[in-house]
Amino acid sequence: MDDGKSTTRTVPMRLLCLGLGRTGTASLGKALETLNYKKIYALETLMVSPRDVELWERAMDAKFYGKGVFGREEWDLLFGGCEVVKSLPASLFAAEIIAAYPEARVILTTRDANSWYESYRQTVWRRFVQDPVLRIFSYIDPLSYYGHILHRLLPLYFKTEAGTLEATHGKNIFMQHNGHIRDLVPKDRLLEWRVGESDWDKLCEFLDKNVPSEKFPVSNERGAFWPDCRRRDWSRVWSMGAKALVWMMPVGVGVFALKTLYPPAV
Repeated sequence: MDDGKSTTRTVPMRLLCLGLGRTGTASLGKALETLNYKKIYALETLMVSPRDVELWERAMDAKFYGKGVFGREEWDLLFGGCEVVKSLPASLFAAEIIAAYPEARVILTTRDANSWYESYRQTVWRRFVQDPVLRIFSYIDPLSYYGHILHRLLPLYFKTEAGTLEATHGKNIFMQHNGHIRDLVPKDRLLEWRVGESDWDKLCEFLDKNVPSEKFPVSNERGAFWPDCRRRDWSRVWSMGAKALVWMMPVGVGVFALKTLYPPAV
């Protein structure tokens, strides 16, 4: 996926995919790539772009604390080279991003609230709000700083300070999120895309695209979520270890040379 990093608007913003996580956003992303949407900003983009953390903090301060302004010019600092925005953390700023890009079409991915809650609580919420491994990494590893943002952002959006996501409250926020998007976007620019029931025909008709010959993709199933997270965690451990070794080797060589050439006085 081309993340389209640019601090100015270089391509039109075509599509905003603003459903909450665990509603088929990963499968939708794969489908959009098949339809030749290449410049997509998603959580994976933030994971490899530590410089974006400060911008998301500014967006969070403006939305939740009324500090400063974060409008289209500022969103373009994040999305300037992108034609599609999807999933976290953008979905938690749905109203602001819709206002910034009124010309873009919008896809609202959704599902049954009960099944969504169970999936979200056991994956997204547990990973970004409760997982101690990511919390530690978010302070020591630049490529894990995104965890610090989401650890703050998710409780703010879901209006809970306890670190837990209660069922009734969580489902109410989910339904409010979907209803708010329906209210904000004209029907001719909105596609409601329900996980497990959608196919190429509905999506391609909305996007004015030809239907591909390949099967509709299925990605990021619940059972794969935690193995993928731990695989990524181990990758960061090995990467940080390798960097530490690179820094330690010259020190070791220096100590060896010093002891060899100038042994301590007896």
